[in-house]
Amino acid sequence: DTQWCLSNLRNLTTRKFYDAFGHEYNSVQKISRRYKNIINNELKGAKNIVNIRNEHNIWMKSKKNTNYWLEKIREETVSNTHIEGAQYVQDVVRSEIVQIRTMDNSQNQEKDAQTDKTDEEATEYHEDEQNKINETEGDESVEVEPWIMENGMNVTTLFTEYYKRVEQFVKTEGLIPIETHVQELSALNHILVLKPLQHSKMIREVFTDENIKYITNEQLKTSMKSSLDFTSDELTQLNLVLKHLTNQTQSVHNIATNLMVFSNSLDYEKRRVIIGIAMLVLKLPKDPIVDITTISESELWSIYFDPFLSAIISDNERNTLLRWLNKQAEDDLLRPDASLTTIDQLQFGFNLGFGEVKISQPTCDKAALCNDFLRLTHLTKECLDNHLLDASFSFQIHGKCTYL
Repeated sequence: DTQWCLSNLRNLTTRKFYDAFGHEYNSVQKISRRYKNIINNELKGAKNIVNIRNEHNIWMKSKKNTNYWLEKIREETVSNTHIEGAQYVQDVVRSEIVQIRTMDNSQNQEKDAQTDKTDEEATEYHEDEQNKINETEGDESVEVEPWIMENGMNVTTLFTEYYKRVEQFVKTEGLIPIETHVQELSALNHILVLKPLQHSKMIREVFTDENIKYITNEQLKTSMKSSLDFTSDELTQLNLVLKHLTNQTQSVHNIATNLMVFSNSLDYEKRRVIIGIAMLVLKLPKDPIVDITTISESELWSIYFDPFLSAIISDNERNTLLRWLNKQAEDDLLRPDASLTTIDQLQFGFNLGFGEVKISQPTCDKAALCNDFLRLTHLTKECLDNHLLDASFSFQIHGKCTYL
């Protein structure tokens, strides 16, 4: 690297050195120290050394330096995410192939067993057992009914067609960008993602916009039956309490106490919402932080989201706990940032949902957000399937925005 600097002395800049040797150093600090050592020791006799040092000092204090490394981190994340996405697709396809081969081997073994059995009683016994199996399979096929909407739309048939198109698309394209094909990657895991006004071209071609809108609206009606409409008297009382907060005529502690007292007269769902507001009053800064990019991930969930989310979905009396997981996962396990977990006596039970958190950055890292979303869809599906749940609650936080 010293020889390179000597060869490019006339046009040497900090940016050019970073571009040339950034891949050889595994940290910003190391490459910065190395370049500073070169210009202070190896190049101190150069005619333009004063200009080189001035340029370096200006670069280190400017936003260009910060944005440069943020962009490098983003590029690395995108590259790693594409690799993970490809591995995810490969794992899903490999799993499907293994299941098909297992079924084929099982059927072949049954045929061989039938050929080897010459005894009449054994043959009759085998036929009886085979009839029982066929009856059982027939019963199972009856129980697993297709998903048909009230308007007659067969969602199962449409999704099967969509799944086949995705498989063919992956075989043809190989690596596919995760940012624009989240729904296709989810479909490979038998997950139908409904994202209003954000559907991919392929899913719109198969389902049509009208059908997608109908399915989404029907699912929302089914999933959100509980009514949280406050009466006019309740809203008036809540407004009076919060008015003291706006006018700063009472202490934060008194306002939170009044909210807790007010919540005692409400139904369970309304009470949990008011408790969440009270927790936010105690936790949030009195004045908003202007530069949200300075807020760390742990600050984001512990100050801005945990007080409210814990109040509405975490309940000790119902043995549910919102956990913020801050430890490395075991091998081959996906670790979300948060989980809604049941409590079974003195141990954690099964999960009811999951959460992912990402801080705001000057440049939005869409690949990382999509990777988090895919992780949530996979974990949520496993949660529903393994514990036979009717529903699950998962959320994704990006800066100060939340998506359920």
